[in-house]
Amino acid sequence: AERRRQAAAEAAAEERKKREEQRRAEAALKAEQAADLKAKREEMAAMKQGAHAALKAATANFHKAINAESDYKEKWKQIVSMRDSAKHLGNATVKAQHATRMKFSVMMVCEMRLKLRDDKPEEETFRDIVHEALEVEWQVLSKSRGELQELSQQGDECRQEMLHCEAMLVTGPSRENVKARQKVTASLPQLATRSLYAAPSIEELLAKSYELVEKAAKITEDAEVAVLRTDDDCAKAGAHTTACFDKRKTQTDTHRKNLEKVKKEAKATISDAEKRLSMLTMRAHKTPETPRSAAETQAQVQAAEDFINQLKVGKRRIETDYRLKTSSFRIDKSCRELTKVRAGTHVSSLHPITLGSSQSSPNLTGG
Repeated sequence: AERRRQAAAEAAAEERKKREEQRRAEAALKAEQAADLKAKREEMAAMKQGAHAALKAATANFHKAINAESDYKEKWKQIVSMRDSAKHLGNATVKAQHATRMKFSVMMVCEMRLKLRDDKPEEETFRDIVHEALEVEWQVLSKSRGELQELSQQGDECRQEMLHCEAMLVTGPSRENVKARQKVTASLPQLATRSLYAAPSIEELLAKSYELVEKAAKITEDAEVAVLRTDDDCAKAGAHTTACFDKRKTQTDTHRKNLEKVKKEAKATISDAEKRLSMLTMRAHKTPETPRSAAETQAQVQAAEDFINQLKVGKRRIETDYRLKTSSFRIDKSCRELTKVRAGTHVSSLHPITLGSSQSSPNLTGG
């Protein structure tokens, strides 16, 4: 019975040992399977993460390419816009410069007219409607030329800025490539590196290009408007000067004719008075007279001679006035008929102009 009990105990122990080994084997298998499953899950997660990163990188590269293409199109759109604006601005600047040169010849005519009028006799040198009209015309011409020259200068400066901005936009990719290479090498000189990083970015250049196009459009419009307006103002001033010359010419010519008529009447009066004096003198010599009548006759002769002398003085004054009016008339006529070709020999003194110190031609630049 004891042996059976011991055998049963050994059999039970053996059975427990087998079950324990089987349990351990199952646990090891489960642990191995769990490790394999975990490794496969980690591998799959890593694959998913790599695919996501690749997708993200591909998406970023796609957006980068789209943005680069958009920037490229915008850059060349602005370059073309600046070229068109520079073309229109150049045409407007040329028109303004041409108008400035044309007004310079008219200004020389105005200056020479004022100088010719300074050569009038001193008695005829005074301010009249012609002189005031010439001064106004000169001031209009000077102001118009100054405005047009300023617009031309602004246009040239704006065109130079657009050319520089265009060159910077075109060479932008090259600068970016140099910057990229400079990050991986230290072989670039320090001065070149500083100047490279001091250059504006593409975004700043594009913003600058929009400003320049808008500025060029404004200068172009201002220049075209200024050319038309200054032409109209100068034409009105010139027409007013011509009308004043014609009016002055008519007045002087009328005065000359009146003086000529008075001069003829004075001549005839003097001739008649001299004849009467001669007859009176002959009668006094031929007719016997008493001392009293002789004294009266002598008094009459003396009065007649005084009257004739007064007439001659008046006649000389009229002749002098006639000569002065004739000289003034001829000068105004030559001024009225003065052309740009003749005025081209005149040396202008526009910076500043000083036309003399006489009363009829003051310094036009004075306060």
